[in-house]
Amino acid sequence: MKCWKKVTAALMAALALVGMTGCAKPSPGQLITGAQQRMAKVNSMRMSMDIKLELAEELSAVGLSMTMDADIIQKPEAKTKASLQINSFMDAAVLEMYSWTQDGTQYVGISTDGTNWQKTKALENPGASSAQALDPSQMGEMLNGYLDSLENFVIEGEEQIEGKDAYKITGKISAEEIKNMMSSVSQGMDIPLSGEIPISIWIGKKDGLPLQYYIDLASLINPTAQEATGESAELVKEFSMTITIPEYGIADFEIPAQVQNASEMGSDGTQQTIL
Repeated sequence: MKCWKKVTAALMAALALVGMTGCAKPSPGQLITGAQQRMAKVNSMRMSMDIKLELAEELSAVGLSMTMDADIIQKPEAKTKASLQINSFMDAAVLEMYSWTQDGTQYVGISTDGTNWQKTKALENPGASSAQALDPSQMGEMLNGYLDSLENFVIEGEEQIEGKDAYKITGKISAEEIKNMMSSVSQGMDIPLSGEIPISIWIGKKDGLPLQYYIDLASLINPTAQEATGESAELVKEFSMTITIPEYGIADFEIPAQVQNASEMGSDGTQQTIL
């Protein structure tokens, strides 16, 4: 009888241990590393981005908001389909955008009405820098960069994003890391930056993939402006970017022929009609 009691007690202890192990939360490092590994395998994603900029009171008339919805295919060949709405203190604009690679060259195609298109070589045309800044084709690499550069991160809790359970991780990215991330588009220019960027990332409990990013850019812009001008006043009241990725692996589209054959803007800003 005593033997059975000992066996029963041992089994109960083992079951309790298994239960505790199954309920244990992963560490922040495990979540970040796992998300990076899974992001590297992602072929496509559907995402939205919301940028808000509100300047200080003396510049309160100047503001900007931008929303973007995009389907992004990263493999086997990178291409993007996006719709952007930009609202400023002066005007509002809606842009349709595609990016793709053609004969080894990356192009960005933009239209303000969905009918008349212009395209530009994204990497060769200096005048395309504004288009490149809006091009989400490298979004997967950028998001992985945020994961890789995050410092002092902790699990803050659990929340729902797009109806999915997620771990909320908070941390910061230093100005130096931001410089490194921008090196591919800064064209060798030394961009002075100060401060750091607080960032929150929600990682899905079920699939381990990032569902949302919230990036507080004001914490980088204000110290940078203060150091450059010697003034203590803040330049911006709010400058934030929220990126939501509700779905992975479902994007499917082709680049329309009218976009591929659109008039091309040359390096001098002139148009070159592609026959």
